[in-house]
Amino acid sequence: RCYATFSGDLAPALMVLDAEVEIAGAGGVRRIPVRDLYDRTGDGIRRLTLAPGELLVAVHLPPTARQFRASYLKLRIRPSFDFPELGVAVAARTDGDRVEELRLALGGLETYPRRFDELTAPMAGQRWSEERIRALAAALSAAVRPVRNTSLAPDYRKRMAGVYLQRAIDRMRRPGRVSDGAGLRAGRRSAASRPRGDRSAACRRA
Repeated sequence: RCYATFSGDLAPALMVLDAEVEIAGAGGVRRIPVRDLYDRTGDGIRRLTLAPGELLVAVHLPPTARQFRASYLKLRIRPSFDFPELGVAVAARTDGDRVEELRLALGGLETYPRRFDELTAPMAGQRWSEERIRALAAALSAAVRPVRNTSLAPDYRKRMAGVYLQRAIDRMRRPGRVSDGAGLRAGRRSAASRPRGDRSAACRRA
């Protein structure tokens, strides 16, 4: 059976800001959260939940998005490739060093972009600490289920989910300290060093 990895950058970033999309069709106009735009039940080949004849006509950011600081980082083999092997979006509303709300969404790993509210909810009311961030990163790496159909092996992308989460949080908290270039260099090293026998296939048998 074949699986299609979701390889977009924008959806995870919009999801952590609680964006909504406006959809028009023969039955009228409706609005849904970005997270509900993507099918979460299949193999990724049928990507969207739109009905036949429906069009996405607008994206809406809520006024509360201004209360959040956010960042997005992606893993890719080299800068000339735009699609992510992993994309990590984080957004946080804070009061000083205390987290009021933390949001996290990933792309490039599974068949749909995914938010991880069950992992970030315990951070509410807590102060930032390296120990808490490392624990969150470990929980994320354990939770993701990378699809085997990209250039980098699933196990590597699974590990990098936690690494890139820590980098994204660091960049969000201290803008300018972490660059996209650091991630790109890490991606180049990993691609060059991975075992030849561990190349990902375009399809795998169920």
